[in-house]
Formats: sequence, C-alpha cells, structure tokens
Amino acid sequence: MSWGQGELFPTANEAEIQRTKFLLGKYKEMTMLMHDFEKFEEELRQVAIDGEAARRIDQEDLHAD
Repeated sequence: MSWGQGELFPTANEAEIQRTKFLLGKYKEMTMLMHDFEKFEEELRQVAIDGEAARRIDQEDLHAD
C-alpha cells in the first residue's frame, strides 16, 4: 500500500477566487447591517407587532393596505 502526499490547502479555481473577492468586498456592509440589526432588534420586533395589529379590522378579517 502506498500513501501519497495530498494538498493541505487545495488550489482554488477561478470561480472560487471571484466569489471570495465578492464576499470580502461585501464584508464591511454585512457586518454593519448585522450590527444595526442587533442594536435595534427590539424596535424592529415592536414595529412588526404594531404593523400586524394595525392591519386587523376585527378578529377574523385582515386588511392589507
């Protein structure tokens, strides 16, 4: 039985390189978005609750604007 040396870090193809560059370019925007979400999570939850309550005309009927 013979064992060969495998690659510890395989070489990336062109599609993987382009995807990585794209994601790294978006990293700052994504982290700022997550920071804002975490900072205002309670307010966003309350807006969703208030919006659902405002759409109800009565107990059975829903009104969509």
